[in-house]
Parts: sequence; C-alpha cells; structure tokens
Amino acid sequence: SLGVNVVAVGDADGTGYDYTSVYDYSGKPYALRYFKELLGLNTFRIHGRYDQESDVDVTIILGADWANNNPMP
Repeated sequence: SLGVNVVAVGDADGTGYDYTSVYDYSGKPYALRYFKELLGLNTFRIHGRYDQESDVDVTIILGADWANNNPMP
C-alpha cells in the first residue's frame, strides 16, 4: 500500500549492525530518501553498489538504531 514491492524478507548475513544500512543497486537517490522518511531513520549508512543485473533496487538491513526506536511487542 506504500508503493514498495517487497521481494524478500529475512535475517541479515551476520550481526553487529549498529546502524541501519541501505544498499543501493539502482543508482536512484530519490528511493533512498523515500526509505529514510518511511522508516523514520535519523542515521543510516548508504552503500552504493550499482549493479544493473541485480534482481532488486535496494536492500535494507535494519540495525540496532531502528530496533531501539521501534520495540517489538
């Protein structure tokens, strides 16, 4: 309903993500701002990994910063 096509959900490939990380494979900076606002992120790390062969435009790994501000019930 928010205009995002989620193609997969899963665990990160490790631990130790203090800050949310956003991996941009598409080179579309407006998408990064959209996710920043959507998730209410004050701090996050952007990793530019342009890859026109990628199956996804963006990968988001929610870090401790997000988890601390959005406790699970």
